[in-house]
Formats: sequence, structure tokens, C-alpha cells
Amino acid sequence: MEHGHKFALSIAFDRAEEAADECPCDNNGKPRRQRTPPTHVKLSFIADEPDHVRAIVRVDAKTEVRLHSHVRLQAASKATNRWIPAPIMDGLVVQAFKGELKIGLFHPQPPELERMDWNMYHAGITATSKARMDAVLRLLQEGQACCNFHDTITGTANETAVEVEPETISIMSSNPMEPSMNERLNQSQIEAVRSCDAPLSLIWGPPARTGTGKTTVVVEILRVLLKKSSKDHPPKILMTASTHKAYSTCAAVDNVLERFVPVNATEQLLPEEQILRVATDQSKVNENLKDYTVDARVGGDTNENNRLAKKAQERVKAAVLVFTTCAGAGLGTLRKVNFDIAIIDEASQITEPGALIPLVKGIKQAVLVEDQ
Repeated sequence: MEHGHKFALSIAFDRAEEAADECPCDNNGKPRRQRTPPTHVKLSFIADEPDHVRAIVRVDAKTEVRLHSHVRLQAASKATNRWIPAPIMDGLVVQAFKGELKIGLFHPQPPELERMDWNMYHAGITATSKARMDAVLRLLQEGQACCNFHDTITGTANETAVEVEPETISIMSSNPMEPSMNERLNQSQIEAVRSCDAPLSLIWGPPARTGTGKTTVVVEILRVLLKKSSKDHPPKILMTASTHKAYSTCAAVDNVLERFVPVNATEQLLPEEQILRVATDQSKVNENLKDYTVDARVGGDTNENNRLAKKAQERVKAAVLVFTTCAGAGLGTLRKVNFDIAIIDEASQITEPGALIPLVKGIKQAVLVEDQ
């Protein structure tokens, strides 16, 4: 439990710091002058939902606010009584449509709300923080049922009274009929691939530079896992990587998918429809890989069409190999989906709560990969 408390606090502090960076305020919570001006909105009450309001936004307004945004609402109208400060409310966008938002408020609504004009400030996105917190809670509540190496993560391995035989797919085998390694791999790469027999494997490559062969190892692990598995009952594999704020694309996970595609085409490891690239923001996916996205497979934006969203869930359920970021593994169509194996690339660039998002999805076997 102490383990969970520590990481829950770190997640909360990180979210508070992000909100302070995105929307700087004075000691009274009043937003300071921002680089990006606030969005002007009109608010209205929602019947039978006293904790929510509807915000009407001009469709041509330039705003970063979207679903899961933390917003700060400040009254733009001046009070009749000049001694009363302008009301300020924080809230979370729970629904987003063109020109309209539904906001769950953290503060009581003023009765004059509909007669006032409001400035809406963006204070960051909460989706990743919530996914991290959900992962920590699931690890504490479900234990080994959600993660085969729960005791290793929490440091309680010696306290466990009953040992459970780990369910893993062995890569090493004396059977000559088993798939051989890629002939282009050097000895250290071969050893790295073979190390993945353990329930939890850590692969640490040479100092980071172009051409270290790390991606080659990851693709080879995927190839051997699929080669050794039953065609009728293959393991469900989640291939993830950290999310780089400094880049406009999720480079690491897309690099692996781009390298895996020709290998799959040559060896026919999986039908293409069983390979998916899941992203909360389709624009950040490598252009060459857009055909593998859920939106491309179902023929439209799943965020704006309930029928397509249902199709997307069916696609994810049928997929064998899913590529996404660590945060993406706990969002949208993947939020309630479990897997057998998780691979995390760029593992040293994420916090432990961030890594838990893919690791608590019913995972029996995991591989964490990083270079120095």
C-alpha cells in the first residue's frame, strides 16, 4: 500500500505542476496574463446535473481545449458590487463537440452564471494523469491477477506465501523445428532476444546513437514470439513506447511498426487486419503507417461517431499485435482491453506510474528495452 501511496502522490503533484505551467495564476488563483489569450464562452446550466455546465464556443475560436482538458473559468463580466471579486471555477471537459463543451465543475456554480460572460483558460490535459492513477489503483486492488510480476514491482516478492508458476512463452528451445534467429543479429543481440524467457526482462543496449540495433532486437522479439505461438491462439501483444513531448510524432513505437511491416509481409506472421496502430491523436502517427490506425480500419473518426467507436472496439478485440504509446494503452479503445505480453521501448524515459499503464493490463510477460 505504501508503494501505491507514494506514486499516487507523485502523479497528483505532477498534474498540479503541469496545470501551473499551462495556466499560471497568482496566490488567489486568478490567471495571470497568458501568451495565448483565453477563449470567450457563454455558460448555461444543465438540468438535473448541478455539477456540470454547457459552454458555447465559437467554432472558429483558436483554442487548445478539448476532451479531458482541465479548464479554468474566470468571469469576464464586471460585478455590480465592485468589492466582489470575479468568480473563478476549475473544471474538466467531459464531452466535446464542435462549438460546444460539457464541463464538470470542481466548484459550486454562481447563480448568475448564465447572465455573465466567461474567459476559459486551458490548464493542460488530464487523460494521461488519470491513466497513470488508474494503473496504480489496479495494481493495488488486483495484484497478480492484473500483472504476473506484481510482487517484483511492489517489492513484496519475499512476503508472498504461495508461488504461482509464471505463464510465459519461451523463446529459447532445444527443438530444432523452432524458429531460428535472424542471421544478421550479432551475439549480444541474440542473447538479448533469448533473455525474454523470463516473466520480466530488462534489455539495456549500448550508448544511444544511430544504428545501435535496439529496434532490430525488438522486431526480432516480436517475430520469434509470433513464430513460436499457436496460429489458432496467438498471444495478444501490446507494443508500446514512451511519449516524447519534444517530438510531433511518437517516433519510437512507429519505428518498430515500420520495421515490423516488411518482416511480416515476408514471413506472413499475422494477417494485416490483426495489426493495429492505436493513437489518441491520429495526426502524430507516421504518414506511412496511417493505414494501420483504427480510424483508417473503420473508415472514420471514432471520437465523433458511436457506430464507428463500436467497430473500433471490435477491431481492437480481434487484433493480435497493437502498437501505441504507454499513455495510449490506458486511453480510449484500449482502456479496458487486456493483453498477454507487453513490450516497452524507450523504457528509461518514462516514470514508473507511466510504465504501469501497459503492465497492469493482465500482462503475463513483459520486456523493457532501453539504450544508455
